[in-house]
Amino acid sequence: MQAEPAADRALLERTAATILAQRTVLAEMVVAEMYRNPFWQARYGDRGKIRALEDAGLNLDNLAAVLRLGIVAELGYHYRWLRDVLVVRGMCSRHVQETMGAICLALTAALPADQADTGCAWLRVAEGNLLYDHPFAQALAPREAAVILGALQRLAVPGRAGSPNSDSREGQDLRYHLSYLTDALALDRPDLFTSYAAWVAGFLPTVGATVAGLRAGLQALNDALAAELPAAAPPARDLLAEGLRAVDRATTPPHS
Repeated sequence: MQAEPAADRALLERTAATILAQRTVLAEMVVAEMYRNPFWQARYGDRGKIRALEDAGLNLDNLAAVLRLGIVAELGYHYRWLRDVLVVRGMCSRHVQETMGAICLALTAALPADQADTGCAWLRVAEGNLLYDHPFAQALAPREAAVILGALQRLAVPGRAGSPNSDSREGQDLRYHLSYLTDALALDRPDLFTSYAAWVAGFLPTVGATVAGLRAGLQALNDALAAELPAAAPPARDLLAEGLRAVDRATTPPHS
C-alpha cells in the first residue's frame, strides 16, 4: 500500500482551503511555467493554453479534494488516468510529471511554507504511481540515468571539454524521446512514437536543433539501450528503428 505523507488533518484542510481560494492564480502560474517550454505553444497553440488553464484548475481541485479525503493513493489514481488520456493526445509521461512539478512550484510561490510542503509531498508520492507495469518500463526505471548518460557519451563531440551533462538540451531531448518510446510500448501503441518522431522532426529546427541531431539522438538511445538493457531492449530498439524511418519520411521531399 502507498505510504501516506506525514501531515495532520488540520494542515491538510488548511492546505486544501488555500488551494481552492487561490485556484485561479495558481492555475495561471502553472500554465505560465508549462509554456516556458516551447513544445506547448508549437503543439497546441493559443487554444491549447486555454485548455491547459482549465486542466490546471481541475488538477488543483482534485489535489484539494484528495487532501481533504486524506488518501494519497487517490491522487496517484488521478494522475495515472490523466496520463493515459493525455499520451494519446500528443503528450508523454514526462510532460505529465513536469505539469505536476509546475503545480509544486506554484504552491511554493503562493502558499505558506507548511502548506506548500504538504501539497508538494503528496504530488511527489503520486508521481511514483506513473511507472508502468510493462516489462520495458520496469527494467528502464532504475537504469534510465545510465541510458541517458550512455547516449550522451555516444553523442559527444571528440575533443569537446567537459563531461556529458544530462541537464543539457541534448539530455532533455533524449528524456522526451525515451518517455514517448516507453508510453508507446507500455500502451501497445507504436504509432504514438512514430507520430511523435515525425512531428518533432519539424519542431526541433524551430528551436535551434537539427534533424541530423534528432537522428543521431535516436540512434544513440538505441545503442545505449542495447548496452544497458540487453534483455529488455529489443522491442524498444525495433520501435526506435521505426521512429527513424518516420523521421526520414517526414523530412524527405516528395518526388516531383
